[in-house]
This record gives sequence, structure tokens and C-alpha cells, in this order.
Amino acid sequence: MNKEVGINQNAQASAQLNMLEQTEKDMQNSGLENGGIFNKAKNFLTSFYGYFIIPLFILAIFGVAYVCYNIWPFGKAIVSSYDMLAQICPIIEHFFDVFQGESGLFHTFHLGGGMDMFGILAFCAISPFTPLLLIAGESGSLYMVSVVLPLKYICIALSAFIFLRKYFSKLPQYMQVMLALLYAYSGYSFVANTYIIWMDLMIYMPLLGAGIIEFSKTKKIRLLVIGLAINIYTCFSIVCFSFFTLFPVLVCYVLICKDKSEWREILSKLALAFVVAVGVSLPVLIPSLMAYLQAGRNT
Repeated sequence: MNKEVGINQNAQASAQLNMLEQTEKDMQNSGLENGGIFNKAKNFLTSFYGYFIIPLFILAIFGVAYVCYNIWPFGKAIVSSYDMLAQICPIIEHFFDVFQGESGLFHTFHLGGGMDMFGILAFCAISPFTPLLLIAGESGSLYMVSVVLPLKYICIALSAFIFLRKYFSKLPQYMQVMLALLYAYSGYSFVANTYIIWMDLMIYMPLLGAGIIEFSKTKKIRLLVIGLAINIYTCFSIVCFSFFTLFPVLVCYVLICKDKSEWREILSKLALAFVVAVGVSLPVLIPSLMAYLQAGRNT
């Protein structure tokens, strides 16, 4: 009997010891897992902190400015001024007249004493930010600019940041962030922010830059055509005039940097890219041209 009791006691003690050892192992594994999660989060933030710093910095800049100058939603003042106040917001809100059947898409007497509308409305409708300006209802676009403007700056900076990450990956990330912010706050944005539709150009311009780089490396025109066409759809007047500079510059690049044996192939593809981009953009170019020919500025 004593032997059996001793054996049972030893078995119980051994089982308890095994349970304690298992508990310690579970606690250690739990600690390792928690440490692993922490390390993963730390590595993620270290690798991609630019995607968080850029929006936070821009929101902070606008937030401080809005508070200091009592701009909506922190006060009664509005960001809309100059062309934004006199042209863009009234033109965008013309959509409400169209929805209510009070005016048409092609011509209206509600603005400018009578003017063609389809061309400018097409550019406004194409912008993905226009619905945000209409969310607040009639007369609300003046205030929604306070939301859309910083959002566009964020998109501009992130677009440049993604471009730099892909094509200038050797640059330190902090420098990529600084360059992206400098691009967003460049002189063009300060001029074009009163004509807020034109700011979309800065979002898509890195895409065009990527298309040019890919074309120079692989001779493929798909990304170049997409970049050109998107920018035409954003603002045909600026882009069309820019073509007179961009095309000769690219031709000179080919003649200087590429072998003579490749000139014919590369230049023909380059010309084809511009032709295709313009052709794809005809649905918005033709109405704009018709409006221009019938306007008082056609001289």
C-alpha cells in the first residue's frame, strides 16, 4: 500500500511539474508573439512612415491656418476667393440647376449673362473631387473647398512620394517626404488653388513622369499615353500648350541620348503616343473647342 501511495504521489508531482513547465512555455511564447507583433508594427512604420507623415503634416498646416484665421469649419470666413468664388463654385453648383431641370448642360443664362457650359462642366464632372464639393448642397461648395483643398494637397504630395519611392528608391525616405511636400507646395499650387480643378494636374503629373521614364527604358507607350490623356482630361488648355514644349524636349532627348539606329523606332512610337492620347481625349476636346470658337475670347 505504501508503495502504491508513493507511486501516486510521484505521478501527481510529475504531472504538476509538467503543467508548470507548459505554463512557463506558453507565457514565453506569448511574450515572443507580442514582441513579434510589436517588431512587425515597428518595421512597417519605419518602412512606410512617409505615408503617414505627409497627410498629418498637411492637415496640421491647414488646421492651424483655419483656426488662426477663423476659416470654416472653425469660423465664418471661407477659403474660396478670386476665380474660385466668382467662377468655379458657381459653375460647379450649376449641376443643381441641371438636376432640377432649371437649366441645361450645353448653355445657360444663369451664369455670365449666357455662356456655353458643356466644356467646363465636362472637366468639372471628370474630377473625382467634384462630388465632395456638391455634398453640402446648394451654396455649400464655397464651404466644402475648406475640405477639398487640403485633401488635394495630400493627394498631390502622396502621388509625388509614390513616384519617388519607385523611381528614386536610393534616396532616404525623409528626403522623399521633403521633396514630395515641396512639390505639393510649389508655385503652381499657389497660383492654381483658386481654380481648384486645375490642381488635379499635379496629382497626375507624376504618372506622366513615370510614363516618360518607362518609355525611355522599355519603348512601351501605354503608361505614357495614359499619363498624357489623363492630363488632357484634367485641363486641356494647360496641357495642350505644354505639348508644344514637351514633345520637342522628348525629341531632343531621343536625338541626343539614343543611338542613331533607334531614332526611327523611338520617334515613331513617341509621335504615336501623342496622337493616341489626343484621340482618346476627343470626347472632351471637341466640346471645348466648339465652346472656344463661339466665345468672345476666340480672337
